[in-house]
Amino acid sequence: MFAYFTIAFPLSAVGYELHNTTSALAHLRSRYVRIYLEPNEKWLRVISRRHYFKSLDRLDEMGIEPDGFSGAPVFAIYQTKDMQCHFGLCGFITDANAEGVCAVYPATDLLAALNGILVKKSFAALVA
Repeated sequence: MFAYFTIAFPLSAVGYELHNTTSALAHLRSRYVRIYLEPNEKWLRVISRRHYFKSLDRLDEMGIEPDGFSGAPVFAIYQTKDMQCHFGLCGFITDANAEGVCAVYPATDLLAALNGILVKKSFAALVA
C-alpha cells in the first residue's frame, strides 16, 4: 500500500448564516481536512466488524476535533505486483477520537448489505 487517507468535514469547520427576514441561506462555510492514515492493529477493538486506522499526526495537536468525521470515506492508493497503481475505497468512518484513531466500517460489508437489498427488491418485483 502506498497511502490511506480520508477527507472529512469537522463539525467545527462547518457553519452557516441565515438572512434575518427570510431565513434564507446567506452564507455557508464548509471546510474539509485531508488526513493521512495508517492501519492500526494495536488499538483496542471495541467495535466489532471494523478496520482501525490511526492518523499519522495527532488530531488534537493539529487543532482538529474529530466530531463530524462519521460517514467520511477512507481511501487507499496502492500498487500491485505488476506495477499498476490503483485507487480504492476501504470504508467509512463510524467513530474517531482526538488521538486520530478511526473505526472504519468496511466497504465490502456495505456492498454486501446493499446487494442483499437489491436482490430482494428485484425478486419482489419478479414475483409481483
